[in-house]
Amino acid sequence: MAYPQLQPVDRDPEACRRLLQRVVTNRLANYGVPESRRALLQEQLGSTNRPMRLYFAEGRPVGLVGWSSGNPLGPTVDLLVLEPPHASVAGYGELLDRAEREIGPALFLYGPVPGLSLGEERQLLEARGFRPFARSEMTLDPSAKLGRRPAPPGVETRPVRPEDRAELGALHHRTYRDHFDGYLFLEQEDRVEDSRREVRQILEGRWGAFVADGSRVALPDGRLGGAVLTVRGAEGVLIAQVMVDPEAQGRGIGARLLTESIEGLRAHGDGPIYLNVTEGNRRAVRLYERLGFVRTLGPSQDWYRAERIPVSPTADAAPGAGSARRPPAPGAPPARSPAP
Repeated sequence: MAYPQLQPVDRDPEACRRLLQRVVTNRLANYGVPESRRALLQEQLGSTNRPMRLYFAEGRPVGLVGWSSGNPLGPTVDLLVLEPPHASVAGYGELLDRAEREIGPALFLYGPVPGLSLGEERQLLEARGFRPFARSEMTLDPSAKLGRRPAPPGVETRPVRPEDRAELGALHHRTYRDHFDGYLFLEQEDRVEDSRREVRQILEGRWGAFVADGSRVALPDGRLGGAVLTVRGAEGVLIAQVMVDPEAQGRGIGARLLTESIEGLRAHGDGPIYLNVTEGNRRAVRLYERLGFVRTLGPSQDWYRAERIPVSPTADAAPGAGSARRPPAPGAPPARSPAP
């Protein structure tokens, strides 16, 4: 008897493991993962802690789809795989269409799609309203010499204080409300409340212990208008947020805060120091490169539904549009990226 085409993974756990391994192998090869990190990333990518369905054809499992549904704007398809000879544009189109009938229209989809060329992947997804974006992890070169940057005129900087929490939430909202990354990581429909949640989770250690030595705020004209927040991640210290109020952009606040943050971390022997960035944010990428950051993972090959998100990931403006909960490998903690 033939099964309906989408089935729970407990119908055939061994097939699920086999298909997951195909996704893992494909992503590790495309992200340029160093051997020292393959075991950790394989564990993260191979996690079964997400809703998944096996895809059956001719009575046997030949594909797998997995997704997360935390974003109120729509689910993220983070696993999509078919075995040959089913791994074709037509085959993936049938699988994706069936999946979306069950989970609703996907907001994001993580690539690359195993068995397809980039041209075939583009054909598959652009026909369904998706557009590409890419993200990378960048790590500070331990030998990078920062140089002391003068404080921008009229801007005081200091360590983060517990009483800053409310203002940090408001700053997060002002920084990200008109940027692509503000849509990537939503968990609540109310954008103001979601910004408060994001800051609260960083300060309370959801993504790793908060690192006070590397966390700074700037007060242009006496008002909290910039911040760098850091946490201790699995691979070192993660720069989880860099935020600059849109009204305070162009004054070198992001560069100054990053420099002070890195100096504080180095003084206490913390490292490696890393972050994640959306590649379309060229201002952020250029700033990181000037400070001595180099790509250590990525760029990823991901997709978003343009009709649902009114902001382009290639908009080269304002601070913060550049990273967050999902770096090139799923499972790592969040990080957002600034513009200067």
